[in-house]
Amino acid sequence: MTQKFAGVYSQQIEKKQPAWRNIKTLNGFLLLLIIIGSLYYITGINDLVIKGFKLQALKVTVNYLVGENKKMNVETMALKSYGNLAKRIENLNMVAVDNIDYIKADNGVALAR
Repeated sequence: MTQKFAGVYSQQIEKKQPAWRNIKTLNGFLLLLIIIGSLYYITGINDLVIKGFKLQALKVTVNYLVGENKKMNVETMALKSYGNLAKRIENLNMVAVDNIDYIKADNGVALAR
């Protein structure tokens, strides 16, 4: 831009503002920052929801397995009970032991070569 001053044309020095001070550039940068932040937030929330569903499924599985473990422990104790063992021994048709003879060993010393 030129300006007439006392019959002499002089140039007026125009100051150029940096691009980040330009309001349109600033608004565009803020919009981009909001979009990136929103995508990051949505991704984080989605990840938390997925982990919540997985955790809930694992809790259901744990509860089921705890119940099964209790059932198996009860069944194991029932199979190890004396009454159950006595019935199974009767079915084996074994002979009862009357006299037990033990072999007595001498208190000798073992020899080494």
